Amino acid sequence: RLCALVVVVLAALPFPARAQAPSWDQLIRDARRALLNGRPGDAERDSRAALAEAERFGPTDPRLAASLDNLADVLVAQKRHGEAAALYRRSLPLWEAALGASNRQVATTLNNLAVALHAQGAAAEAEPVYRRCLAVWEAVVGPDHRLTGACVANLAALYVAEKRFAEALTALLSSRQAARTSDQPTIANTTARAAKPARPAVSTARGA
Repeated sequence: RLCALVVVVLAALPFPARAQAPSWDQLIRDARRALLNGRPGDAERDSRAALAEAERFGPTDPRLAASLDNLADVLVAQKRHGEAAALYRRSLPLWEAALGASNRQVATTLNNLAVALHAQGAAAEAEPVYRRCLAVWEAVVGPDHRLTGACVANLAALYVAEKRFAEALTALLSSRQAARTSDQPTIANTTARAAKPARPAVSTARGA
């Protein structure tokens, strides 16, 4: 998953009088490592510590938005999608204020927010977020980029889950990159079959 983190270089004291608390960037690294190594509890602990540290930097410091997204990623891995969505919602305006509305990180957070909403069954909320994400990716990297295609694929998956097969097929056909993602053949086949007019049922009963 994409996650743009700001690495902060802190001056190290040559002879500390006592053990120093982990820095923000160390906590972030430890959290990501713990998550990759299958230790979600440790990942959450370190992510929350990093967020507590980042809160002191103020809302204009990008480390706060990065900490919110990082903790949200950890919660998504634990299938705690509602909590994750709340964190993505909080980080989104911080990224927009820092980087502008059309930026890769903004698009990434929009995508992750939509995924979290969709996973908790809030398709009606997720759809406009996916569409906004798609608009940002198209503006930043173009309609044929793989990241744009991945967003289209997510949107198409939402349509399939909602049994809106024609819309899913239209979305897929609009993006050459979407068709290249690993799970798109299944979605494409499903939507293609569902979009065909239903044949009249043929009765096999005899007599009557």
